[in-house]
Amino acid sequence: KGFDKKAAVEAFLAKTDECKAEVGAKDSDVEELVGKKAASTMEGKCLRSCLMKKYEVMDNNGKFLKDIALTHANKYTDGSEERMKIAHEIIDNCSSIDVADDHCEAAEQYGKCFIKGFDKKAAVEAFLAKTDDCKAEVGAKDTDVEELVGKKAASTMEGKCLRSCLMKKYEVFRVQPAVKSSLKTMTKFFVTLAILCAFGAVAVNAFDKAEAFEKFMNNLKECKEEVGAQDSDFEEMVSKKPASTKEGKCLRSCIMKKCGLMDGNGKFDKDAAIAKAEQVTGGAEDKMKIAHEIIDACSGIEVSDDECEAAEQYADVEELMGKKPASTIEGKCLRSCVMKKYEVMDNNGKFLNDIALTYAKRYTDAPEDKIKIAQEIIDTCGAIALDNDHCEAAEQYAKCFSEQAKAHNIEDDFDY
Repeated sequence: KGFDKKAAVEAFLAKTDECKAEVGAKDSDVEELVGKKAASTMEGKCLRSCLMKKYEVMDNNGKFLKDIALTHANKYTDGSEERMKIAHEIIDNCSSIDVADDHCEAAEQYGKCFIKGFDKKAAVEAFLAKTDDCKAEVGAKDTDVEELVGKKAASTMEGKCLRSCLMKKYEVFRVQPAVKSSLKTMTKFFVTLAILCAFGAVAVNAFDKAEAFEKFMNNLKECKEEVGAQDSDFEEMVSKKPASTKEGKCLRSCIMKKCGLMDGNGKFDKDAAIAKAEQVTGGAEDKMKIAHEIIDACSGIEVSDDECEAAEQYADVEELMGKKPASTIEGKCLRSCVMKKYEVMDNNGKFLNDIALTYAKRYTDAPEDKIKIAQEIIDTCGAIALDNDHCEAAEQYAKCFSEQAKAHNIEDDFDY
């Protein structure tokens, strides 16, 4: 569009010099501004207010002028539809925040909001660029990308290869083309992202999902390097197998810390987990009830003082969330406990069909025909002969539901 970036930079420097003189700011204040850092002085905050007024995105009453900001954004994005969409999202969000009456403080608050938005923008663009490259390399379609972002299993070979390609782009896994199991491992990895960082549960727009994906992949790469983990440790983790090495255990610990689910002492951070759950569920009462049950179960586990061992011991919950058979007696008893808390198992270990069906209807968007299948499965599994031990009984129920759901092809529609 003929936008002169050199002239824009020169205009910015001239306005910055004027504002420096007007508010008494120092070079360090300008460095913080250009480096997208919070202002550490009042002069630094006032420098931002002055510049916003010179660019006419803040009026003399301290009000943010959204339309003018969008005009500036259009210049800097060259009118790119995708970038303008992101700019609109950032500007809409930041223009609606509550700010201080003091213009300098208000400018700083707007600045923090924009910095956060720009960081998201960078993450999204990195994800989109890598995804576009991989789409072209493997011949994937938009539907393959939608399955990836939507936390669904890849339905095509191109979709599986897209995931494999992205893993290589993020340098977290060296896929050997001759090894057929590698693509299966990639699919498992993307389907289980939710268990590791609640990524797949993010019920928001694709912009936020892309940012979360980029952040998770970078965290994973950092953790592999920090603890010296091998690809085999990574494969064990995404396949939900017990870690066979110390590095594999520490890889899990590192990821839990990066995700904010484990504190510096190796303890499960219940408050952080609840905050994350509120973020991804939008605070929906029914979903938060489920989240609280799961988080309470996690935080109640007695784990080792060694943070790497502790992360491994949280695997009982991971197996439960991943619909995998329990590998320990504690894991089986965890299922029994959860079933009783949801009142689908009574104190005699008996399965309560009617309550289970109520949950199936309440917590899913499954169509009526699948609800009917669910009722048949509940009736079938509710009638099986059980072990007298409630922990073993819970595991037998879970196994029955898993097998029946797979047989009827509704395993992605219900949690069991």
